[in-house]
Amino acid sequence: MTASRRYAAFVTSVPLSLAALDASGAPQWNSALVAGVAGVGDASAAWDKTQFYGGVRGDVLFLRNGPRSPGLGPSLEIATAGFSDVRAIAGATVLLPLGDLWGIAVEPGGYVRSSDGGALPGLSGRAWFGVQTYNYQGAYSPRGGITVGYSHDLGDSDAHAIVIAAQVDGLILALPFVLLFESFRGSSRE
Repeated sequence: MTASRRYAAFVTSVPLSLAALDASGAPQWNSALVAGVAGVGDASAAWDKTQFYGGVRGDVLFLRNGPRSPGLGPSLEIATAGFSDVRAIAGATVLLPLGDLWGIAVEPGGYVRSSDGGALPGLSGRAWFGVQTYNYQGAYSPRGGITVGYSHDLGDSDAHAIVIAAQVDGLILALPFVLLFESFRGSSRE
């Protein structure tokens, strides 16, 4: 291959590869605080008692290239029901936008719950509805809404939890502290 052909191949391939990067959609991640109620029960009662449900969660969505494109990716949540257990829930999030601002998501997954009875595995399913955004300038995508879910222990335990919670974006929670820090630090242009 001559030098002129190599140069022509290089000049042609660079714009094509850059165009492919723009069209592919970079991963968009999110973090949130989850707070609500959990109706816990067993085989004898679907909702035996009501407990506080709280946790932190995060996800990364792939395949999105705009606010109206769906996303798919892994998620992780660390939570508690009534402060009597700790549960680590891992799943796959499927986001379906309902326009530029609203969206729904489903999240099937599994979990490990640690309580007085030891570590228990289980299956979990979540549905989410709320505000979803797409960040054209960065990788963080703010999101918040309402989560409804069901978790069921596997094995000897027949315990389950029905979860209804608000999902508040982590950036919204951190923003007052960032603004306070910046006000004490002062402007770097002084």
